[in-house]
Amino acid sequence: MAIETKPTAAMVQNVFSVELAPWPIPADQIKAGQPVARGMVIARSPDKKTFTGVWDCTPGTFDWNYTWDETVSIVAGRVTITSKGGGSQDFKAGDVANFPIGLQATWTVHETVRKVYALISPEPLDL
Repeated sequence: MAIETKPTAAMVQNVFSVELAPWPIPADQIKAGQPVARGMVIARSPDKKTFTGVWDCTPGTFDWNYTWDETVSIVAGRVTITSKGGGSQDFKAGDVANFPIGLQATWTVHETVRKVYALISPEPLDL
């Protein structure tokens, strides 16, 4: 019989000092510049459908299609996100946003952007 253990403390990370690994943006999605993305998964559910982490990206423009529901908190930088339908919004440090599954958007990163994200996927992911 397995013994069930419960966490004894919260895991704490500093959003500005976590070590991020390269998370390349596919070349066919880059529209301008040479954006370089990095990320880290801080926590994931056992079924690999829910994730929390940190991501950043240097200036450039790229397309992104959301295959998951994602909520972000921008902690640094500035980005303009334009949906395929034409709506455009600027985001900066302090802004929180939700991007629904199925959204097709273009990210234009003006100043290196860093975000904390929480995503929910209908299918397990290998992040």
